[in-house]
Amino acid sequence: MPNVSEKKLKLLYLARLLWERTDGQHAVTLSQMMEELEAKGISAERKSLYDDLETLRRFGFDIRTRKGRTFEYYLAERPFSEKDLRCLVDAVRSDSELSKRRSGELVKKLVELGSQYQSEELLRVPVSKDLKASPAGEKLTLEFTQELLSQVEVPFDVRSVQADGQRFYLCGSDSIHLYQYDGTEELEISVPQAQRIQLAGHLLYYMTNQEIGQIDLGNLGAYAQEEASSSDTGNSGAEPASSEAAVSSDASQEESNPEAGSSSENSMP
Repeated sequence: MPNVSEKKLKLLYLARLLWERTDGQHAVTLSQMMEELEAKGISAERKSLYDDLETLRRFGFDIRTRKGRTFEYYLAERPFSEKDLRCLVDAVRSDSELSKRRSGELVKKLVELGSQYQSEELLRVPVSKDLKASPAGEKLTLEFTQELLSQVEVPFDVRSVQADGQRFYLCGSDSIHLYQYDGTEELEISVPQAQRIQLAGHLLYYMTNQEIGQIDLGNLGAYAQEEASSSDTGNSGAEPASSEAAVSSDASQEESNPEAGSSSENSMP
């Protein structure tokens, strides 16, 4: 019978196994769990594994079950989805202010937030050519950024700055502002709780307290129309339409599953 120390180690090894070896497309069986634990010198019985899985569920792990030739278990949800990690990895790789070494270190840490299969895919597929920083963006230095800001009076707290060959971008607390180099504000896009922006080719990624999204710089007309529509609606006294609908984000593309929790995937055999 395993002692208290082995029981604790078993739970930790099991949590790491599910984190590293499972996701929405990959799962493990009880037999595979037992084999992995035995390789670590820890014996386990099926009944004890059921208890361990339930403990991890209660702790917050979204462990689900599906029926194939036998029951399989996998970690369904993580703090960052694979799309979230792709956005972050692309943003880091395209950041001209990061050295190649530092960029590699950050990417390695980011991919560890996914399963080993997701990590392999993220490392295998390089950042696409259109996501690499433009020459103008590569020349953007802290001194140049401060010079730009000294020429433009902005009535908000600037949290992040990016620039390309056409304009520069200022991230405020509730919106992202696009400026021409003569100081003329071209467009303001509402992004509540905006924290940081990162330019990557024709996309401007943004991070808020709750999500990571992107603005398509090749389709700014759609954002301008949405902002104008929101303004007109607000002036007429009607309920203003949210400009967030015009901002493309991975979180807004996810559809809720009303049947979640009712399928056999959420039940223990």
